[in-house]
Amino acid sequence: MTAFVDPSMTRHNLRGPENDVQLFKQVLERAPFNVPSADISVLAGVPADASRRPTRANIEREFRRLRDVAAAGDQIVVLMAGHGSQQPADDDPQDSEPDGFDEIFLPADARGWDRSGDPHVVRNAVVDDDLRRWLTDIRNTGAFVWLIVDACQSGTMSRGAPETLRQISMDELLPPEARARAERMATRSRGKGAEGTPAGLGDDAGDIAALYAANMTETTPELPMPARTSPVHGVFTYTLASILGQASSAMTYRELGQRVLERYRATSRNAPTPMLEGAGLDREVLGLRTWPDRPRMVVSSAANPAGWSVDAGSIQGVTPGSILELFGAAGSTQSDKPIGMLRVVSATATSARVEPVAYGGVAAVAPDRIVDGSRARVKAYSFGDLTLGIAVQQPASDGVYRAVAKGRGPAAIERALANLEEASNRLARRIDDDGADWFVRVVGDRVHLVPAAGWQPTSGRADGKGRVESPAQFDIAAVGDPQLGAALVGPIRRIARASNLMRIASQSQTNAAPLVEISATRFPDAKAAGVPLSLSRGVLLRVGEQIQLSVKNLGQKPVDVTLLYVDAGLGIQTLFPQTGEELDNQIRPGQVRTTGRFDVTDTTLGWESIVAIAVPSTATRQNFTTLEQEALATTRGASSDPTPLRRLLDDAMFGDAAGTRSLRPQSVDSFSMALTTWRVIDRK
Repeated sequence: MTAFVDPSMTRHNLRGPENDVQLFKQVLERAPFNVPSADISVLAGVPADASRRPTRANIEREFRRLRDVAAAGDQIVVLMAGHGSQQPADDDPQDSEPDGFDEIFLPADARGWDRSGDPHVVRNAVVDDDLRRWLTDIRNTGAFVWLIVDACQSGTMSRGAPETLRQISMDELLPPEARARAERMATRSRGKGAEGTPAGLGDDAGDIAALYAANMTETTPELPMPARTSPVHGVFTYTLASILGQASSAMTYRELGQRVLERYRATSRNAPTPMLEGAGLDREVLGLRTWPDRPRMVVSSAANPAGWSVDAGSIQGVTPGSILELFGAAGSTQSDKPIGMLRVVSATATSARVEPVAYGGVAAVAPDRIVDGSRARVKAYSFGDLTLGIAVQQPASDGVYRAVAKGRGPAAIERALANLEEASNRLARRIDDDGADWFVRVVGDRVHLVPAAGWQPTSGRADGKGRVESPAQFDIAAVGDPQLGAALVGPIRRIARASNLMRIASQSQTNAAPLVEISATRFPDAKAAGVPLSLSRGVLLRVGEQIQLSVKNLGQKPVDVTLLYVDAGLGIQTLFPQTGEELDNQIRPGQVRTTGRFDVTDTTLGWESIVAIAVPSTATRQNFTTLEQEALATTRGASSDPTPLRRLLDDAMFGDAAGTRSLRPQSVDSFSMALTTWRVIDRK
């Protein structure tokens, strides 16, 4: 049990944490993990040996001991089960606390609000800042850390038995003035900085996978499990142990967290939402393998009584006619090999209805083999009129480039594009006229991809400094490159994904009231104060500046938000949520979430865009980080005139122009997108 020392705290004693520790110790000791008992240290209950009690000093001592014994390649497991709460956040610039509060864990000797120090704090609490520093010290040895925290803040779950919440309300710990001060501070900017790395973390630090019982606004219970007469456990710890004990194959930390959420969803509508973060989430639980490409779409019957659905839709390119590979649920014997194929019957922006289908010589899977929690990934896309038209152009007698019929272009180009539709997963198709979206041209001995909107050949002109101004285009490879086909198809696929994202964003803004708005702060350099940046069309940013973005929920319900950065090379980067924190992307009504600063670099120059995707929050957090892709190499000059790439994006974002296809209407009742654009130029 958690037995508080201070008499004023004993009414909050818990029965479950000591049971949780013993249960998870058994999980670690048994196959397949087989951790020796001597390697497991326990601080729980009120043992006669005072050094084994879960006090603040003993907890810190054990973290320091782990730091001292850990080495590169080791795996460290830390379970913290007990009461959680919050206190006013400190002024650490490396600590992002958008609500103005630090999360705290209450050890056995926690004593309530302490007014003697500056700043005032909850006495003997383990603050999230402390935990980050201790974990950083361990990770800097090169060891991998698996952190489990079964405590509040998190929602209530009732399963028909008396429950105790693992939370002590701030109202009981903090005086009213302390809580009011923290809430006033909630709007301040506290990003992680341009480097995006927690302070003190070395280049060779080990990764971390952190699993939390609930998000920062929810509570999590303990109760007798699995029956009324059973020992009391934290629901989160018990569910983790149960899933690990029943797994018949390896799973990743991300999949383990998802299985917990699925188990919660099957037993209660009011279940808390587990949170995951860390760069090690795609690593095998207590294993060495990493599976970043494991199927992540979840198959469910809950949203589709007439059949099956997946939690991905047209934003991710899952459109009617697309084919998905079906896998068993994470941790099952069928989780690693496909068991059949699914065809997308219909799709909204964020979900799709699917049915079994025979494909590629594989018979249709029997419906009884599809279960809730099965996973899927795209095998073949069907983009309909979102497919890019690609044509080959050659200079005519007047010097103007014009499209040529299939088979009439340079032999190397014809060979490279022979199987374009299949090789691009139907993202692009070869056409024979100048109505194409993009053209393939040979310039000298190089193959270039050129956008259709407005580009014309030019001899270039000197800018007075020896440079030649020329519009942007993508230099792909040499004409004689034996891998020219792959070299062309890869960029075409990236262009299609970025272009379709922009088109859907434009359609969303046109057809639905926005759920979110984007604002920005410009920093002339790393040391200068920030100034608000008007995001009207035509904003200029200079290399060397820094930008910080904020997203506000304009609606009346919580939304899950993804903030994507589309650069001039049609690369897509996720700015929010951060890698490893994908489940921490909910924004409540009226709330503002702020990114850390990021540098304006010269990696790509030209017109670039920010896309915010917002979907209503449900039991399953949704994000669109899988849209990330690298930028294409751009040949560019110093011209200040709008580039063809800019015109192409303008066509997609601000209206239908010649040479672009109108977008098939998408479902806009379940998502909203905000979009803004600026132009990046060199330093003065």
